Amino acid sequence: IPDQLYRLQETPCEDIIINGFRFYPDNAGVLFQKNRFIVDLDIHGYIGTPLKNSEGKIIGILCIISGNPFNPEISIR
Repeated sequence: IPDQLYRLQETPCEDIIINGFRFYPDNAGVLFQKNRFIVDLDIHGYIGTPLKNSEGKIIGILCIISGNPFNPEISIR
């Protein structure tokens, strides 16, 4: 995939940068209605965490997105 720009404002990724690990088991498209990527792809479940270097600086985000809800009973242990 070629390089892409992705605005973090009003996205779950912005929430991760601010608050750390985030888990939205369902309704990510409702929670982040202004994000066309999530809405257009009909994303329901979202799990993400910041990736940090050895100095603690955030250098990226690792996330899993799903068109289906995540079942919190089996997803987080």
